[in-house]
Amino acid sequence: MRAIVALIAISALTISSGCHRHPVKRQIDRQQEVLRQTQRLYDDYLSGDLGHARRSVLGEIQLLEEADGIAPYFRAAHLFLEYSRLYVFEKRAGKEAMVNATFIKVRYWNLRRHELDGVPLETAMEAIQALTPESAIEMIDKDDKAKSNGSGPRACTQLFRKKHDIMSMAKASQ
Repeated sequence: MRAIVALIAISALTISSGCHRHPVKRQIDRQQEVLRQTQRLYDDYLSGDLGHARRSVLGEIQLLEEADGIAPYFRAAHLFLEYSRLYVFEKRAGKEAMVNATFIKVRYWNLRRHELDGVPLETAMEAIQALTPESAIEMIDKDDKAKSNGSGPRACTQLFRKKHDIMSMAKASQ
């Protein structure tokens, strides 16, 4: 009985002193700092030209992959989105070698975030199989437009113009 009372007293002291919160608070603070940094990079992605937008997405990915002290699910969910964004960017830029490699990473981080969320493997695999290149593009376009008042990233507009100009020149030369 004394052992139980002592254990309860120690637990109450630990909880009331906040000792158990420090690692969790540090993790939350670190995640908030990483989130602020990724938000700045994302804003640069939305407003930058082609080169700057690509560097911003790659910077977000590097930051998320190398950041210490962030929760595994936080990392996996954000890397899933950023690799999806990179996939869409590379696809629209016509970089086929990068497109294939990047989509493998999209699928990996999609699986990882489902695993970390405790989703049964069969259910996770169904979600991964349902994520097609087309649905990834649709997901990112919707996300980017929602976060940019409907305009999407400036770099995508540049890519569309560039492709349109090339097609116009090809038609004019015929």
